Amino acid sequence: MDFSFTSDQDMLRDSIAEFLKKESPFELVKEIQDSDEGYSAKLWKKMARLEWMGVCFPEAYGGFEDPYVSLLIIIEEMGKRMFPSPFVSTIVQCGLMILEYGNEKQKKALLTKMIKGKLIMAMALCEDGHDYQPDTFGTVAEDTGEKLVVNGEKTFVCDANIARTMIVGVRMEEGPSWVLVDTGDEGITVEKMKSLGGDNACLVRFKDVSVPKENIIGTAGRGREMYDRIMPRLALAETAKMLGGCKSAIDMAAAYARERVQYGVPIGAQQSIQHRLADMRIAYDTCMSYFYKVAWMADEGLDVVKDACALKARVSEQFNFISYQAVRIHGGVGLTHEFNVAMFFRYAKAAEFKIGSPAYLYEKAAQELGL
Repeated sequence: MDFSFTSDQDMLRDSIAEFLKKESPFELVKEIQDSDEGYSAKLWKKMARLEWMGVCFPEAYGGFEDPYVSLLIIIEEMGKRMFPSPFVSTIVQCGLMILEYGNEKQKKALLTKMIKGKLIMAMALCEDGHDYQPDTFGTVAEDTGEKLVVNGEKTFVCDANIARTMIVGVRMEEGPSWVLVDTGDEGITVEKMKSLGGDNACLVRFKDVSVPKENIIGTAGRGREMYDRIMPRLALAETAKMLGGCKSAIDMAAAYARERVQYGVPIGAQQSIQHRLADMRIAYDTCMSYFYKVAWMADEGLDVVKDACALKARVSEQFNFISYQAVRIHGGVGLTHEFNVAMFFRYAKAAEFKIGSPAYLYEKAAQELGL
């Protein structure tokens, strides 16, 4: 096993970090988070010109067929800057679903536009009262013979307000299924939700929305198996962003401890602060080592369901711990809008429930172990 990065991956990380530091300072991040759109169209176009979107997609659709690890490197660097972008919702969530289960027509129509930055998509999965489980979909797609009629409601749909197309989890007579729905179709309403984490979450309602049957992704009724297959990679993407956030929170706390002076000495000279920073770093390093092992396993085609579930659940707990300790080191000002560390503290709580709460993911990992 060799978990070391290639020279190309090191160059990719450096270029991403340099771009985000230059183009996305924290003050701009806060402005974007507070905007109605929740993203910067200008920066999205720049990302497309830099060809970030095609990293792990096949050459046949305009991609580069790099390992999935390369995509995770991009997301990790985004997490360090809390960069608001539809990258994960479009490229990871929807892109992987289409690549894995879409027919050739769907792939050519959607992936090529996506890779060029000409298409933003959103995955409508979560519903009120349910924990990312396709078996409990309440949104219904009724087969009328000529078309599907969709009715229901989806919550916390990231980037639905700027997406042209959504992948919607529905319940059909055959069972859980996935369908492509254009956001401009009659009967769809999209409402921005107030989000603690600053992510671009939306409430989407479907009222007698007419959808062509050819928009079904994969096989009707196999939505659970389809989601279970791609879920580990979705969990790894969210984990990458959280780990990037962990690193920045630690760096901010350490910098503040060196600069903040009390009674004539920096607070970092106190053993209690040093021990707290050490605990934060140990938590981060442990998770980071595990993360890239699981990412390597995923690229090797190994079964990583239990590992990805346990990893995402554990990292969400550690992100909450690290960001909370970073705020404590800052004192009360750490919770204010002016201090950047507050963004990471708020996002940690929101990220805890993405792709499943820790309780759900630990249970799924236990099931994979036969417990």
